[in-house]
Amino acid sequence: MTIKGDYILFFGTDWPSNFAPSPISVWDDFQWDEKKTLWDRDNPTLPATITFKTAEAYYQSRKAVMAKDKDRYYKIVNASIPAETKKIAREIKLVPEQWDKERVKWMWETLKLKFGQNPDLKEKLLSEECLDKKFVEASPYDNFWGAGKRESSLIREIDVYGDIQWWDYKHDLPRATNMLGELLTKLRDEIE
Repeated sequence: MTIKGDYILFFGTDWPSNFAPSPISVWDDFQWDEKKTLWDRDNPTLPATITFKTAEAYYQSRKAVMAKDKDRYYKIVNASIPAETKKIAREIKLVPEQWDKERVKWMWETLKLKFGQNPDLKEKLLSEECLDKKFVEASPYDNFWGAGKRESSLIREIDVYGDIQWWDYKHDLPRATNMLGELLTKLRDEIE
């Protein structure tokens, strides 16, 4: 993680990233049935809880829940590294437009769980060095969740222009949305 000007640049396993260790415990989606009453007078039971190793695993599991793909859901839960969870999630049969409508909502829920259940990460999010700064995922591979550029390129832009160049003037289009960074900044501001 690098702080440069008004920005916090992160990638990989830096703590703001969904690839960083950040266990999330929730009720097992395939044992929880909202139609059933939680407390039966004769048999009071709660659904089993399940723990995802990273925020990325929890986020990718939402695809399995949407597709009702129980097998891949548990493979994601048991995956040893975040990249493996993404690989498994790519095998899930979903209508892309359906997922595209839901993905930001699921990422928002993921981040609230990540920072709500991991006090050490919440403390970092609210730390003095992060206040009044904008989070930017320095991912050269993703221009939706990230900036579409690696950290060194972003630092160069800040040094030369005093800011990150978000607009592609040649094609008159935004270069990247940095949605993960935007959501992290919004979450920090809401719980500050």
